[in-house]
Amino acid sequence: GLCCILVSLACLAHAPRARHRQSTGSGVWSLTLVLVAAVAGAYRIVTLTDYLTDPHLIAVSLTELLILVVAAALVAADAVRAQTATPPPPPYTHAMAA
Repeated sequence: GLCCILVSLACLAHAPRARHRQSTGSGVWSLTLVLVAAVAGAYRIVTLTDYLTDPHLIAVSLTELLILVVAAALVAADAVRAQTATPPPPPYTHAMAA
């Protein structure tokens, strides 16, 4: 739960920069935050099974997950732009020793 909240806060803090692209590294940070949010969300989903007997904790966990998804969605567009704007690296060619 704490991971979800921390990643959500990081996404919310980064959202204004991502929306206006004020810095050159904005897209890389957005992509990083979206990937970390995906990991935190997957972990939250896996740990939902720990609370099967307590409906209140399941509701709290689902609320944390919803907040995480909404916060990650705010920076996702910038992450997609960053990934499509970066050209692929040149192919690796192995030089044979003579």
